[in-house]
Amino acid sequence: MVKRANDIAALRLGMELLKRIPRHRKISSKELHQQLNGTPYERSKRTIERHLIALCEHFDIECDDSSKPYGFRWKDQAGGLSLLQMNESEALFMELARRHLSALLPASLQNHMHGFFENAQSTLRHHSSDTANNDWLKKVMVVNTLQPLLVPMVDEKVFKAVSDALYHNHWLKVTFSNAKGEIKTKQVKPLGLAQKDDGRLYLVVRFEGHEGVAQNRQLVLNRIQTAHDTGRTFTPPDDFDLREYDARGGFGFGHGTHIHLEFVIKKHAGQHLYESRLSEDQTIQAHGDELKIQATVVDSMRLDKWLFSFGSDVWGVQKQAI
Repeated sequence: MVKRANDIAALRLGMELLKRIPRHRKISSKELHQQLNGTPYERSKRTIERHLIALCEHFDIECDDSSKPYGFRWKDQAGGLSLLQMNESEALFMELARRHLSALLPASLQNHMHGFFENAQSTLRHHSSDTANNDWLKKVMVVNTLQPLLVPMVDEKVFKAVSDALYHNHWLKVTFSNAKGEIKTKQVKPLGLAQKDDGRLYLVVRFEGHEGVAQNRQLVLNRIQTAHDTGRTFTPPDDFDLREYDARGGFGFGHGTHIHLEFVIKKHAGQHLYESRLSEDQTIQAHGDELKIQATVVDSMRLDKWLFSFGSDVWGVQKQAI
């Protein structure tokens, strides 16, 4: 029975390696070892090397041993394993996910998905005759309504430690620069990760010794200089929900205070509010080329910036606490 279990484990590892071996570039055993770290298929680098040699003997896999590290890829004429190949629709979905979601994936999962993303790109490249799927990538995009800014780089080691700690509910030790430029070192509970319109990543945390909703804080990832996953587990607080935190203005630089908002806006500037409402209870009264808007919203800096962006087309702004 033990031998059979070992055989099944070896078969599963072999299938996983076959899925990750690319067709149009070479991959080393070290890269595959890194991709499998943190997955159910994690093995030693030596074990992976032995499996790769065996796969070369039984499948159309070539090993380039002209220099080290050795490189492995499917041979040009190889059909591959059809049951493991993506179809064009699946490849299109994976490519869109890579473009728009990769920054929010844990580092360990990014490594796990790397082979699938590469497979998707390869599938799209080599099914260029299906112009509908390839052209779709040129026909859709996410439009940023803010002034485009160059996204600051986040240290890869920092992101890995942060995402691993967030994924496993581990205490995180971070050294970071605050808004005043002061260097701080703290133990924090990572509670949530969000990417704003400006492309920057924000980590919602609670500092050690500080509990309660009022103690939620944000760390900008590019300001974190070092991060260490302590491996010490914490229980996620019952009083925190990332989406509720956002809905209450957490990422809008407010305090979650709901207000009754009233303002007047030129009709041409506010026409979209008929379709995209500020709230469920929003009302609009039209008077000539003016619209009087009333709605219950969260008071925040984001709201003020939005109102200010209309310039002289908005006036008579009134806020009443609820």
